[in-house]
Amino acid sequence: MKTATGLFPDFSIDKVSFKDRADGSIQIVHTPGIVEIPTAGGILINATGYIDADRSHITNGVMELGFRFHIRGNSNYFLYFKGKKSVTSSIKEPTVNTRKTDDKIYDLTGRQVKNPKKGLYIINGKKQYIR
Repeated sequence: MKTATGLFPDFSIDKVSFKDRADGSIQIVHTPGIVEIPTAGGILINATGYIDADRSHITNGVMELGFRFHIRGNSNYFLYFKGKKSVTSSIKEPTVNTRKTDDKIYDLTGRQVKNPKKGLYIINGKKQYIR
């Protein structure tokens, strides 16, 4: 049985090519559009694919994406990739703090600021945005 490694930078499946690797696995590389896959018998197969929303989810930090590929007419192959989530999270929501007048305020270069304007500053050792 062969294993598969998927490289999907934006998790959008439009064009997929398959490459045999020296270790016996198959590498699947994502590129936009429809792909023609040559078979051992020399037949070209037009393949398209998409993420199957019903079979794609994250549970306990593990992202499971189900992909469905359509090959020649009504034939369907279901490939299932499973791996750990390794995407850096973004800031969900900024918090607004009221500051005391005696707080020491510094700009990002470390200089103390007496009358800060709108921008990003270090206040009491934490980065904060002043509106």
